Amino acid sequence: MARTAENVPAYRLVRSRRKSLAVVVRADNTVEVRSPLTLPKDRIDHFVRSNSAWIARKKQENRARTHLEPARPEQVRQFAAHLPARIQALADEHELPLPRAIRIRDMVSRWGSCSRTGTITLNGRCAVLPETLQTYVILHEMCHLRHMNHSPAFWQHLIACLPDARDRRNQLKAYQLARPERQEACS
Repeated sequence: MARTAENVPAYRLVRSRRKSLAVVVRADNTVEVRSPLTLPKDRIDHFVRSNSAWIARKKQENRARTHLEPARPEQVRQFAAHLPARIQALADEHELPLPRAIRIRDMVSRWGSCSRTGTITLNGRCAVLPETLQTYVILHEMCHLRHMNHSPAFWQHLIACLPDARDRRNQLKAYQLARPERQEACS
């Protein structure tokens, strides 16, 4: 249900057994407010109104992002073909363990992941990123082979491997993973 009280940005309210309020601005610029079950709507509206400048800034950032559609199959094949040698070179250069397996799939919410079993999954859309950002994503996941979290030790390790990791991470934020268009069902 969207809220449209005076001077309150429109939002979708989601109540749950949480203890605090949170605002999420989605990639499509819809606003979702997560609220405790019994919090009065006027308090929620006040919270949204007091965060309206932040909401407007996030919406502007979303509009400025480059929306990445799924990569073409030939781009993914080429990326995948060079990946084993690239991972081996990075492992050798930074004394990192090799993953047990490497997977590539199209994802809409993350660039990569690393499982506890040592499998690295990379987003196929990495194929269309600049090589410097591909390297960031790959090294980020390879560092998870040593640190299975985003602890300070993980970030220290990543920055030791890639001193400009924070800059590259910020550059990566300029890209928005677009959801593929849904195909309408024919009857």
